[in-house]
Amino acid sequence: MWPTDSNGLMEMKTIFPVKSDRQSILSFYIQRSIHIHVQVHTDWTMRKNGTITTGNVVSIGQLYFDEALEKKIMALEPYASHTQINRTTNAEDSVFPYDTAGGFSPIINVIPVDGHDITKGMIGYVTLGINTTAIERGDNYVGD
Repeated sequence: MWPTDSNGLMEMKTIFPVKSDRQSILSFYIQRSIHIHVQVHTDWTMRKNGTITTGNVVSIGQLYFDEALEKKIMALEPYASHTQINRTTNAEDSVFPYDTAGGFSPIINVIPVDGHDITKGMIGYVTLGINTTAIERGDNYVGD
């Protein structure tokens, strides 16, 4: 978990996609496209060990990547030789349409660090706007 700064900005470093050494599978799993789970908390406090405690979760969602980028990444090793699971695209993902409801784009904007080659590193950007007064009314539907 990463807290935002006083301007509501957060930065984290990670890899894409994550490979699990314990299960020898990629970050995608059957019937879901590659995605990152996101939760937004208010009224949180930081514990000494770096975790947070919170009593108020105001948003739970998922972020995705552009299909063209995913195809480029999945064509590279070690992913290219991984054939045990067929990757689900965003268009095939059963949750993706709900995450784009109301015109929201959950796609992370990614650029190569050097401006040309994704294998040299990437930077991703996304802006999340949270309506803390919205009321959840069932699976994947949030209304006012």
